[in-house]
Order: sequence, then structure tokens, then C-alpha cells
Amino acid sequence: MRSIITCFLIVLGLHSTEAQSIRFTRAIQATDTITQNGLPVPVSSDDAEQENDAIDALYDDDLDAGWEGAAEDQNILSTGLRFRDVEIPQGVRIDSAFLIFHSHEAKLATDVCNLNIFADDTDDALTFNETDLITDRPKTTAQVTWVIDEPWGLWTEHKSVDLSAVIQEIVDRSGWQSGNSLALILQGENQGPSDDENAREMESFENIADPGDGGDGKNHPERIPMLDIYYSTGSTGSEAASNMKKAEAFPNPVEKELTIRLVHEGPALIRLFSPLGSCVYEKSVPGNTQNIQLDLEQFPAGMYLLRIEQDGYSSGASIRKH
Repeated sequence: MRSIITCFLIVLGLHSTEAQSIRFTRAIQATDTITQNGLPVPVSSDDAEQENDAIDALYDDDLDAGWEGAAEDQNILSTGLRFRDVEIPQGVRIDSAFLIFHSHEAKLATDVCNLNIFADDTDDALTFNETDLITDRPKTTAQVTWVIDEPWGLWTEHKSVDLSAVIQEIVDRSGWQSGNSLALILQGENQGPSDDENAREMESFENIADPGDGGDGKNHPERIPMLDIYYSTGSTGSEAASNMKKAEAFPNPVEKELTIRLVHEGPALIRLFSPLGSCVYEKSVPGNTQNIQLDLEQFPAGMYLLRIEQDGYSSGASIRKH
């Protein structure tokens, strides 16, 4: 599948009344660490799985959603996904929004899976835990049905249907603020007895490529679930959104050198954070600088959070390092 990421636009906030189309992506981030073989391993409670009325292990290496219809063992499977630091201004127009997954298992087209997708109807969503059900969270009035009736390969990339109506309801809330957390609920449904497995297995934050399937036994950060949103600002958006202009960070994904193109005139502070939230790179840039190159060749592959502070504005972007 052709990569969906060609360039990342970072909102930095110069004055403009012309509507801007801006892309924002955010992957699931680590919430904690556990120790395995004496080493700290990042894990996340921001992606979770529910089977009927019970939460599955929070740190599993896959996420199941849909329906298992075997006569002797019928299960509704639901998944929760929480994305932190969603830097989208309140009241802007959501043009389109998608979830990006990588498959954990291959599936046939006959394994038709029906998912009903809502958002957690709150201003700032909390992470998941082992006692509170994903499906008990308050749900948006808006919902989208995703009928997956196509074959999936192993570890292949897949995109959901458009979720803009669901995201729009959240950012239109009076209490929504840029930088809050947003959670999505992928709820399976009873599709009746079936010899087919009407569920899809997706890679989680903790994903491991099983050697039994020909994998390398390692975690693959590029396969972590991701939220991909396009929104418009300017004369059609809120007052906060109307004072924005875009900058670029490219290429994204990046292998060696990341270029940041600024549009402000003042000094800037550029920082890069690991999935665990620690700052792994910091650079102060003098005023009247346009292009900055960050050498990331020695950094491990994975997702990083880029943050830029300049002229009183703060902005962020998910950067994928290959």
C-alpha cells in the first residue's frame, strides 16, 4: 500500500484570514513502563480491548474488534483508543478523519466485520483501566459504521472509513481545548452464529512480530494505531483558528534528516520527545531562521513527538522515524 504520509503540516499561528487545510496525526503513546528481562519496556493503557463485559489485558500485543460467532463461544469484541495531545482548536471544521491500523492477522473477505465507532463524549478523555468497561463510556450522538469486507494481509496497513462527524462533535464541545485527549470506541455487534470469524485483529502499541508468523520478534513502532485528521481554519473556523499559518516538517516518515520550515521571525525552541515522554533532542534557534535540519540518523526507529515554541505559540506533531 502506498504510504499515506508525504508531508506533515505544523500549525504555528501567524495571522491569516484565508482558510487553511491542515493535517494532524497522532499515534497512541506510552503511559507507563514495565520490566521485562531486567529492562524497562514502554507500554500503554491508551489502547484497550473488551470481550463481552470484561476488559482484556491492557498490555496485549493486538487489539480485537468485531464478532466471534462460533455456536459454542460467541463474543462481542470492542476496542478503545485514546489519543493524547490532540492539538486541534475548538470549533474548527473537520474535513475528514481516519484511523490507521496495521493488521495482526490475515483475514479473508468473507470475515465481514461490522464496527460502530463513537467518541468518548467528554472534553478530555481518560486512559483505560481493567475495571471500567470501554462501552460504558458516554458516547457521542454521531456514530459511523465501518463494514470491513475486504481481505487483510499480515502486518498490512489499513484505513478506516471517514470519522469526521464523530471528531467534529468533540471539537465543537464548549469545553474542548487544543491539546486535550480524545478517545474513540470501536464497538462490535452480534452478527449471529457464523463459521466465519467476523472480527479483525489490529496491532497495538505493544505489538510484537511473532517469529511463528515469520516475524523478527520485535516491537514495530510504525505499526502503532494512529489518528489522521484534516481540518480547516481561517475565516470558516473559530477566532483562535483564524490566526494561524502553517509550517512544514518533512519528510515524514524520516530516515536521516528532518527539515523544519518555520514561518515566525522570533527565536524558537525545538524539542523531540520519545514515546515515554522524555526529551531526547533540544535545539534553540535564533530569530529570522527559516529552515532547520535535525539529524535523526542515530535515533531508534519509532514514533516521536516534535514540539516547537516560537513567538508565544506552541505546536506539536507526531514524527515517524524509520
